[in-house]
Parts: sequence; structure tokens; C-alpha cells
Amino acid sequence: MKKHLKIVLVGPPRSGKTEFANLFDSKALTAKEHQQGQRSDHHGCILRIVETSTIDGTCVELWDVGSGSGKSEDFETRHKEQQRFWKAIMQGINADGKPCNARVDGVIISMNANEGSQSQQEVSVLYDKFVKQSNVPDKCCRVLCRGSNNVDSHVGRSIPKQMKGCRVHDVTDLMDKDEAKKLMEEFVADICSISMMRR
Repeated sequence: MKKHLKIVLVGPPRSGKTEFANLFDSKALTAKEHQQGQRSDHHGCILRIVETSTIDGTCVELWDVGSGSGKSEDFETRHKEQQRFWKAIMQGINADGKPCNARVDGVIISMNANEGSQSQQEVSVLYDKFVKQSNVPDKCCRVLCRGSNNVDSHVGRSIPKQMKGCRVHDVTDLMDKDEAKKLMEEFVADICSISMMRR
């Protein structure tokens, strides 16, 4: 039985969202091209949908949600700019007003443990908007944490307490396609098993 899943990828600026999504996009720049200063066409865009599939044939739409216009480093300003887009993404309406796959099956939150308390505040808001308010179970949420030296505790990773039910993956900028695919395969399997229990 083929399944179709919608997974939303969110996080503060410079947390590695786009780099992670690029690992599933054949048109994206390689890490080497990015390091050489080339910019992708989707850098700073509000939303990009990358389609991929798992070994068992599950189709996955990975919704790479931008962090804002980039005009403001201030989270509160960016948050206000993003509200209407977040609502559209969660309600299943794209920017053109056309219906799309409405149900959010899973959420990936990307964060950088070295970015400090503002980043942690932003991660908390993203968790509340995309996981809690969308009734996505914590087991259908993954946290990609960059810059963490403490692999044993949520506190060491600067992960907000309310996210303790989410599985955390320590990642580096050097994550390759095989690692990303393995992580996605495991995540999709978890989502499918949980969604069967939710029916």
C-alpha cells in the first residue's frame, strides 16, 4: 500500500533547514558548491516543497519552510511576517490559494545549539505552532540539532523542556545523502506506525 506523507521542516535562520532539504533535491547545490560561495535559487524563499520517496514506496513531500524575508534578524518581526504563511501551510492551502495535502504527518525542527536563547525561544514557538497546535504527536517530531557537544541531555542541546517527547538527532554540516535518507526512512516508518494507531 503506497502512502503519501507531508513533513514540514522548520527552524530559525542558519539552523541547517535548507542544507538538509538539499540532500533530497537533485537540483540543489552540493555542499562543495555551497562552500565555494554559490547560492541556490531557493535561498531565502518562503516555501519549497521537495518530493522524495522511501524504500517501501512511501511518497514524501518535505515542506522546507523559510525563516522569513531575511530583512530582519529580530525574531518578533520575522514571526509577524510569517504568520499568514504558517497558517496556509498548516491548513493545506498553498500560496496560490490552491488546495494541497492538508494533513501534516510529521515535523522536523532544525536548530543550532550555539545560537543562544533567542534561537531557543524561536524553536519553542515553532514547536507550539507546527506540532502542538496541529495536533502532531511528539513521536512524529524530530529535532535536528547542530553544534551540540552533549549528546546525552536535552539541556546540553539547548532544547526547550516542552519538547522532551521529541527524538533528537545530533547532526553536522557534513551530513551526507545516505545519512539523511536513513534518518528519513526511520522517521517515515515511525510516522506510519503511529498514524495506524491513531486511526
